[in-house]
Amino acid sequence: QSVTGFSATGLVNGETESVLAQVSASGSGTNAGNYVSTASGSDNNYDLTFVNGSLDIAKAAATVTANSDSTTYNGQS
Repeated sequence: QSVTGFSATGLVNGETESVLAQVSASGSGTNAGNYVSTASGSDNNYDLTFVNGSLDIAKAAATVTANSDSTTYNGQS
């Protein structure tokens, strides 16, 4: 499982995250659990502060059923 992308606040003049072409973010994990998503990069017009995100992988549901059997009593253990 993986997560990519980022959001940014404080951009000016209606700019969007697309102006931060040198910035990327990603995180990945395999098993159920919490993983860190990190961002990095630079930009000539902004002093960037990076805040970690997260990737939460939930456990899958599984049902385990014990086997059943029947027999006729024969007086033995």
